[in-house]
Amino acid sequence: MDKPMVAAREEQVPVVSAFRRWKLYAVQYVRVFAMRHRGDLFVADDVIQAAFEYGLDAPPEKRNWGPVMQEAEEMGLIARNGSIHSLVESRRHSMTTLWRSTV
Repeated sequence: MDKPMVAAREEQVPVVSAFRRWKLYAVQYVRVFAMRHRGDLFVADDVIQAAFEYGLDAPPEKRNWGPVMQEAEEMGLIARNGSIHSLVESRRHSMTTLWRSTV
């Protein structure tokens, strides 16, 4: 096998592993958040802010929260409840999903 290909694969393994490990913790935090906010409406930014205040490390990339919210939805922890304009200035008031706790 070509050495650059092997080196490239070896470099990717820790990144994937770190993301998976982080994602496990993040999904568990969404469970905690959902249980604390039973029936409440919220946006992902509310979860992200609370997770950082709780002490969860930042993800490898901020967009990594998307798969976390999707997995939490698949697990039945949260459900989509429409969309609203984001209040986060860096998002320039773009539309964001409004979630509801289902636990």
